[in-house]
Amino acid sequence: MVGNMHPYQIEEKIKTRIIITAFVLSIALARIFSLGAENLPIKIPWWIETPSVLGFFGLIIFSYNRWFWKTKFFQSLEWFYIPNLNGIWKAEILSSHNDFASPIICNMNIRQTASHISLSLETSQSISSSENAILTRVDKFNQFELIYNYVNKPKADAISSMNIHHGTTWLQILDNSSKLDGEYYSGRGRQNFGRIVLKRSKRT
Repeated sequence: MVGNMHPYQIEEKIKTRIIITAFVLSIALARIFSLGAENLPIKIPWWIETPSVLGFFGLIIFSYNRWFWKTKFFQSLEWFYIPNLNGIWKAEILSSHNDFASPIICNMNIRQTASHISLSLETSQSISSSENAILTRVDKFNQFELIYNYVNKPKADAISSMNIHHGTTWLQILDNSSKLDGEYYSGRGRQNFGRIVLKRSKRT
């Protein structure tokens, strides 16, 4: 149960801070490397390309996107903070489909970098995969919400009334990113709505 990762939107000011910081660091690293190379006891052959500012910039952005953003250091900095939702989540869904009579228990798998995300939710009847997402700050106390659109595909042995449909989920990120609480609604073909609560059972 793994969907393809896709870009998601974050605050423009966070993107700007990341780019500016990476650019300044790349200039400094390129200069340090250049000075170090000049002082080497041997001369670097002309056919060996030395890292440029753009080379360091690309390396910094790649490293930040894959690893640095979720380290304790960057997670503690408000200017660069992006909630880390990676992991397996236990989900409880109350749906209008059964008049909210009994909860549907299932799992969601979230994979995330600083720029891409994938949310895949599997029940006994179907698999839902995110198609696009927005991660936005809703107040000055680092309260975030996640909104994503998904496509739901029934399994081969699902009931005959199920069909492929699209929907939207809105989630508040709570308890230091250990809980997600919100609502969903599905579009034409199902027209269901309900509440969904997720608790992280495993970090990945």
